[in-house]
Amino acid sequence: MRAKRGVDQRGSVRLISGKWGGRVLSFPSIDGLRPTLGSQRETLFNWLRPIIRNSRCLDLFAGSGALGFEAASGGAASVFLVEKSKKAYLSLLSNAELLNAKNCRIFNMTAQSFLEQYPEQFDIFFLDPPFSNPEILDKTVPLIRERLSEGQLIYLEGSNLKFLKNLCQKHSLNIYKESGGGQRAGILAQKRKYVL
Repeated sequence: MRAKRGVDQRGSVRLISGKWGGRVLSFPSIDGLRPTLGSQRETLFNWLRPIIRNSRCLDLFAGSGALGFEAASGGAASVFLVEKSKKAYLSLLSNAELLNAKNCRIFNMTAQSFLEQYPEQFDIFFLDPPFSNPEILDKTVPLIRERLSEGQLIYLEGSNLKFLKNLCQKHSLNIYKESGGGQRAGILAQKRKYVL
């Protein structure tokens, strides 16, 4: 069934676990915006379950907010959600208000601008760029890697597991966990330790 012209189509995403598990959040229809699939998020947050509580998280390409709100729902102390699209940003604000997400801060700016302006440290970095622009990871990962220290994790998501693995290799990241299948792939990585 086709939507009528002029009607604002919206998507929705269901939070999987934590205090907001089962809650449905809506988001605007924007080219390239595809929230992390429920099965992918479930796998990721199963990996993160031992460390998510009281962590500081950064969802750098927030889009629908699926990763950031899932982290907040799971007990993260603070979650920064960064989104350059004004339409998506306003939706994130609305969903944060709906959830009464006091542990979330939302920014309307590019990933690079945020990283240049905010020196905060985070325990977990979520990087799930727009589906239409996975190459942006090549510019963003080096900026994140500069901030990484022992114990901090970076989650990369995209459509091609080989691309993500090559990115980790190129930027000296050790792959901690990986999942792939269909049109989605995800890697949880950390900074490579150098031993002399």
